[in-house]
Amino acid sequence: MRGTHRLVAGLAAVVVVPAVLALPVLTTSAPAIHPVTPEVAAIPLSGIDRLGLLDSVTPAVTVSNLALPLAPAVVTAATSTAAFTLVGVDWRGAAPPGTTVQ
Repeated sequence: MRGTHRLVAGLAAVVVVPAVLALPVLTTSAPAIHPVTPEVAAIPLSGIDRLGLLDSVTPAVTVSNLALPLAPAVVTAATSTAAFTLVGVDWRGAAPPGTTVQ
């Protein structure tokens, strides 16, 4: 009788342990992958935006003998964007020229 209980307990462990380990990682099928249309925004770079200059951080200069004084060439107004996340980037074949993924 004692041997039967051990056999039943052993078989239960062999079935239950893999099921408990596998069930949390099993998921339903993922949605189909589809390309997203890119959106490009161009900001003209010219002039000094006074509010942008007031909000900007002054760079720390480490070179003590600069030939020219530091002055911003262009300062644009702050732009706001909606919150976003990026899960992944993918393309077929070689990366398009100029592609940088960070």
